[in-house]
Amino acid sequence: MLAKIEETINSLSTRLFKQGVIPSDNLATLVSSTNIEKSIQYFELLEKWNKTHDLVAPASVDKLIAAHFIDSLSAFAVSFNAQIFPKDSKSLIYADIGTGGGIPGVFWHLFFKDMLPQVTLSSYLVEPREKRISFLEEVRRQIIPEINVFKGNFTEFVNLLNKKDQIESSDIIFSLRALKPEKKELKLFDSSFNQSPSGAVSKANIIWLAGLNSEYDETWFSPKINYFINEDGSGKRVVLSKVLF
Repeated sequence: MLAKIEETINSLSTRLFKQGVIPSDNLATLVSSTNIEKSIQYFELLEKWNKTHDLVAPASVDKLIAAHFIDSLSAFAVSFNAQIFPKDSKSLIYADIGTGGGIPGVFWHLFFKDMLPQVTLSSYLVEPREKRISFLEEVRRQIIPEINVFKGNFTEFVNLLNKKDQIESSDIIFSLRALKPEKKELKLFDSSFNQSPSGAVSKANIIWLAGLNSEYDETWFSPKINYFINEDGSGKRVVLSKVLF
């Protein structure tokens, strides 16, 4: 299975390179074999739990990889190339909001570990639903012990960061895939990260992995990057982001 995933990554690399959204046709350098193996372990656990917990649409491990791992990798590669991530970070908080079964949060955590090995990384899977929290805790216990699981929503997580004074001490990246960010959340993002109490501008990014026809506030999100995942031109996606420095 490892060889098959590496072959799929190579095909994806070529497609994204031809679209001009990544600078190289070698995405294989983005993901280590160790973290691909962890991704496979995650999918095997997901397939097992999905039978009773309804975490994602029912599918075999192969189809889950095609639907979720490749989607997560393509969005990460496109965002990384567009310099949406603060690559000069020393300390980085990453949180996947409304992560559900852990997608893309599990994979993005692994990708960050590979691409920014010098960074002190704290990753959070943020999810309000109890059934999914139980699964995420099992992922943490069996596969990725360093990842954090937070039961709650975007507002509650930002309030936690404020209480811990982490907004000033670390760069922060939020991702959303299954959820559309609400206006109140966007306002909270602006008010929390535009200006810190000390007067310094925070390094905070919110990234929404949206469908190509999703409705969004064009005055708020910038930049916008369109791309497709599949060879036939399907799987069209858009990365929408708000970057504050």
